Amino acid sequence: MSLPVFRYTIHIAVSLFAVAVLAACGSSGPKVVPQLHLTCQTVECECRGEKTSLFSDRETTEILWRLNGDASCPKGFVLERVSIDFLGRRR
Repeated sequence: MSLPVFRYTIHIAVSLFAVAVLAACGSSGPKVVPQLHLTCQTVECECRGEKTSLFSDRETTEILWRLNGDASCPKGFVLERVSIDFLGRRR
């Protein structure tokens, strides 16, 4: 092989390796469910039901606290963090 062809081959090999590494790092693995039962001990959370309509708010209920301090929700509700905007209003 002549020198220019060898350099061209090396550039292609390095480029393909870099693309493969970046693709492997950028792929998202399985979505990790946050452990809100622990987070809700220090951050405001609430139990929300499923959204039934586009124009209605989701039903909420009180959090059930276990003896060990973990938060949980009744059946049919999901534990979620409360998001608050810059004016202090709940979303």
